[in-house]
Amino acid sequence: PEGSTILASTVSGTPLAKVEPSLKDFLDEVATATATPGGGAVSALAGALAAALAAMVARLTTGRKKYASAEAQMNAAITTAESLRRQLLATMDEDVAAFNALMDAQHRDKSDSVRPAAIQAALRRATDAPLRVMQLSYEALGVVRAVADLGNANATTDAGVGAHMAIAAIEGAALNVRVNITGLQDKEFA
Repeated sequence: PEGSTILASTVSGTPLAKVEPSLKDFLDEVATATATPGGGAVSALAGALAAALAAMVARLTTGRKKYASAEAQMNAAITTAESLRRQLLATMDEDVAAFNALMDAQHRDKSDSVRPAAIQAALRRATDAPLRVMQLSYEALGVVRAVADLGNANATTDAGVGAHMAIAAIEGAALNVRVNITGLQDKEFA
């Protein structure tokens, strides 16, 4: 998807600005024997797909006489869904960067006095990224609900799939939050 450097980074040897990444490239990268991109990035992508489906249903509704009374709500849904989609794509990169920073901190020499603090800071960052995915995906779920209720009846199943994608994003990101908070010493934050 456009706007995600994680997807662009899957095509090695080509400058990012010249790459039009594909979903196939991303899926190939997920399927490799590397830790990233992993469940966090995939959860963010699921949230972005939910927002994209919400925008699609709203666009299939606007400009139709039958749904004229919902025009303003659908236009607002498009704006919100597109913003959420962009933000969720960005969180794919944030999640990968946070996980990589955690791995770097954990691989520091055990005699390094900064290591424990670096691990704690990285764990917090690795918790923040999926929390953001959860928040944005919950917002996307709200947009999906609005377009399902007021939008084009012929696109109801698309809204339904969008709802399932948002829920998958929230649940997937929650798994990452749970695993990361177990290592946090800041129990108030955890």
